[in-house]
Amino acid sequence: MTRIELRPRGREHVEAFWRHSKDTELRELFPFEPCTLQEAETMFDAAEAPGSSSFGRNIFVDGCYVGDVWCFAIDEEVEHQCQISIVIFDRRSWGRGIGARVLGDFGELVFERFAVDRILAHTFATNPRSIGCLEKLGFERIEEVEEGGVRSFLFRLARDG
Repeated sequence: MTRIELRPRGREHVEAFWRHSKDTELRELFPFEPCTLQEAETMFDAAEAPGSSSFGRNIFVDGCYVGDVWCFAIDEEVEHQCQISIVIFDRRSWGRGIGARVLGDFGELVFERFAVDRILAHTFATNPRSIGCLEKLGFERIEEVEEGGVRSFLFRLARDG
């Protein structure tokens, strides 16, 4: 049985995540912002600082670090929503339902922890696994956009009740 854990994000994983973000295949699936390792460390520190509008977890499968899941642009005052993102860089974890389990568990945690009633997710139109995962969890496709010649979709999950 596969053991999936969401652990608090640690600065010790920033370099590994940054290194994986340079992979050509991953860059075609996920909208990584180009940055240096130092910039990635600075962004991590800012995200972990008190009062940050970001919250995340490291994803471990059978004790191995395989990716990250996080929410950002958390707005508890006006829009009562946030955006969510997941990157599983370990290809051995792809296609096994791990992303859906992680997003489901993490989404519940976000709804419990923050005063939000909607979670938004953005994915490239060329990422069928991400689209399927979001749809499986009840996310509704609400918009199609094209930026820089790249087609993508915006999804929304509304809290029940």
